[in-house]
Amino acid sequence: MTDPDTPDRRRLLLADGALATLATGAAAAPKMPVKIAPLPIAPQPLPFDPATLGWLSDRLITSHHANNDTGAVTRLGAIKTQAESSC
Repeated sequence: MTDPDTPDRRRLLLADGALATLATGAAAAPKMPVKIAPLPIAPQPLPFDPATLGWLSDRLITSHHANNDTGAVTRLGAIKTQAESSC
C-alpha cells in the first residue's frame, strides 16, 4: 500500500495534464491589442567618417549609402505610410 500523500506516477501525469489544459485555455483567451508608438523611419547619416577607411574610397562609401541604404529606408517609410493609411 502507498501513502496517499506520496505522489505516484499516475497522479503526476494527471496533474501534468491538468496544468497543460489550464495553460492551453489561458493561451486561447482573447488578448488586448497592444498599441506601440510608431517609430519614425528616416535615413540616418553614416556613423563614421568614410575617409577613415583606408581600403575603400570615401566616395564609394558615401555613394553606396546615399543610393542603396538611404533609398531602402525611404522606400520602407513610404510602404509603412501606405499600409497605415489603408487600414
